[in-house]
Amino acid sequence: MTDTLADRQARGRSNRRRGTEFMRRLAAWLRDNGAPYADLTTRAHASDLTGVGDLAIEATTEPWERIGGKMRQSADDAARRGLTEYCVVKSRRGFGVGEAWFVQPWAQAWRQRLELEELRNHVLVLRKELRERDREGVAL
Repeated sequence: MTDTLADRQARGRSNRRRGTEFMRRLAAWLRDNGAPYADLTTRAHASDLTGVGDLAIEATTEPWERIGGKMRQSADDAARRGLTEYCVVKSRRGFGVGEAWFVQPWAQAWRQRLELEELRNHVLVLRKELRERDREGVAL
């Protein structure tokens, strides 16, 4: 079977439509889950999504073999925007957006985990202090 130019062009249009639809669904999911200003952008070199804080997000439906390129694209977009955190969100066939794959550099994930642990420890200390003040009848 011959793969004609028209076949390749049609496949390309279909892939772009699928990618854009995934970005729309991802933006909607983010709005419903803590990023009320999340939206997709069509500006080149600006990440796929805006309104998600200091994070460059590259959304993709492309195969795993291309994730490295998508990570480089996300890192480059982050650098252009003056950001240090970036990721790729890859769709999963047959799963909702909340079950998509999330890919980021290990060092970035580890740093975030340490920061989260530090915040959790501060919250525990503050809760303890509030309980003690409440028991003692001390007003805040």
